[in-house]
Amino acid sequence: MSGRSRHWVTLLRARPVRLGAVLLVSLLLTAVLVQRYLLVHPVPAVQVGPHALEMAVKGAGELVAREQAEVSSPATLAVESVLVDTGDRVRRGQPLVLLDSAELVAQVRAAEASAQTARQSIELARLTHRRAEVARRHSEAEAQRALALAARGPDAIAASELDASLSAAASAELDAGSSQLQIDTATQAHAEALANLALVRARLDNATLRAPFDGLVTGRQCSAGDTATPGTPCLTVVNPDSLRVQARFDESALPLVRIGDPVTLRLKSRLQTSLQGRVERIHRAVDVDTREFAVDLRLQELPQAWALGERATVEVRAQERRAALAIPRDLVVSARHGRSVWVVREGRARQVPLQLGLDDGRWVEVLSGLSAGDTLLQPDTVRSGMRVRPELQPW
Repeated sequence: MSGRSRHWVTLLRARPVRLGAVLLVSLLLTAVLVQRYLLVHPVPAVQVGPHALEMAVKGAGELVAREQAEVSSPATLAVESVLVDTGDRVRRGQPLVLLDSAELVAQVRAAEASAQTARQSIELARLTHRRAEVARRHSEAEAQRALALAARGPDAIAASELDASLSAAASAELDAGSSQLQIDTATQAHAEALANLALVRARLDNATLRAPFDGLVTGRQCSAGDTATPGTPCLTVVNPDSLRVQARFDESALPLVRIGDPVTLRLKSRLQTSLQGRVERIHRAVDVDTREFAVDLRLQELPQAWALGERATVEVRAQERRAALAIPRDLVVSARHGRSVWVVREGRARQVPLQLGLDDGRWVEVLSGLSAGDTLLQPDTVRSGMRVRPELQPW
């Protein structure tokens, strides 16, 4: 038998095998198509409707103090001693730092002496004024008698004597006015001396740096022998009652967060322990770079161990918001083209794109793509075009 003949015999023998395989594949494909598109499949489903969303807003923050003071000297003075250290509790008005006050003490003594001298000048001016008043009254009486005599006739008193009496009365009047001016000048000088005394006493009092309020010393930047200068802190004092967590949230959460909302937070030093608090203040400004706004959170109880600036993770349980349309979050399918759900259209499963809004982790608000009463299907149980019989499940 030639080679060509053997080739045809081989082809005839293989054809039944290939035809059987093709027939088997066709039967399987037909069964799949019948199963998927002709038979009706019961599928768990829910209907779209309104729902209350329990919103939670997450963010990050840090521990800050609303009442914090940098204790520094108002003048350039040497530090004599520091009476407290970091971690010490202090009371309002308690001495914290003593500064070199020798020069200030000398200034106070000089100011006290000046004030005493000014007071004595007032007393001297008053005595002079009293003497001038006596002389004025005497000269005025003499002038009145001279005028009475002159009224009797030209021979009752000499003209020169009358002129002398009148001149003496006028001079005494001027002396009395001058002495009153001396009293006023001495009084002003005394007031200036007292003001200067108060100033140097205040400077002396400032040589003792005191606690501005009840609090805790959280920082120390000076020691005995240092030179304290204005604007350079020596100690940092914090009021523990003013501690807050200042959290930051994206600007999109601004309508959700309200004063009084409960808060759960965890400090980085105690991630296993949750702390409770409430929203105390909302800052009405958005950072132009991060597009975030700040919120002050008041803790119900301050942890034993804390440090300013410590980071925290925050979750605000915002008040419920009623959504006109909401669906379970696990029914949403995400893909490169966006998010969608499977719905029933004319008895078959169809995929519909969605525009979603608020998301509380379990339920998500539907802004567009669905209508009230639409029936949603479990995404892992259907294929496009499959005939389905929805079996409604409770929400």
